[in-house]
Amino acid sequence: MLSRLPPTVDPLKYTLGQVLLSTCKIKGTSLKNNMKSGVSSSWFAETTKVHGQIGMMFIKQDTIQNLKHEVAAYHVARLSGIVDVVPCTIRMIKGLKERWANDTDGTHNKKCVVQMYLRNYEREEKNTEKSRNFYKRCQLFDYLISNGDRHGGNVMVFGEQHYVAIDNAFAFSDEHCMGGGPRLNNTKFTKFYLEIERLRSSPILNFLVPLLDSSSLASFVKRLAAIKL
Repeated sequence: MLSRLPPTVDPLKYTLGQVLLSTCKIKGTSLKNNMKSGVSSSWFAETTKVHGQIGMMFIKQDTIQNLKHEVAAYHVARLSGIVDVVPCTIRMIKGLKERWANDTDGTHNKKCVVQMYLRNYEREEKNTEKSRNFYKRCQLFDYLISNGDRHGGNVMVFGEQHYVAIDNAFAFSDEHCMGGGPRLNNTKFTKFYLEIERLRSSPILNFLVPLLDSSSLASFVKRLAAIKL
């Protein structure tokens, strides 16, 4: 049974990573366009020093719905342990200029999702045993969050040792899923008994209710309940 926390939980500033991302100062002159951006505009930026080291942040602009989906996917991942997703939150960023669209109000202030920057990580496009095992985990994760946009470009890896699922903005919607989204195959998921039970006994609903509409929330609960162990 899904448990719940008091309704005062803030899904944007709950973990330490989210608090740091929400409060750290960004060096305006350090903003650099991500020339490998896909549909959404994105940037890299330096932050103020933490313990004497300059931090890095990844910034992406999208619809408010997609921004919330990124954060919702992060909470599903951290509470279940199925895959790793970098800490992220939503905040206003000043001084951004879109590459493809005109800034109508002239302020260049954008509401964006901000994520911790993955140093020395690369896009995963190799076919190794470790990558195949990770993609099995992604199948379960993407099934739960209704994400049909997983491919090598949406996975980051550090030296074939640590894999991270990125770009989860199209989750919690069948709009971008071919054939209605990821399908359920219980034979693939039984090995993840601990992760599924951990998620079922977690207060995940307290984090998702403020981020998802009622239809997306109901779909998530239905998918989680449908997994038989």
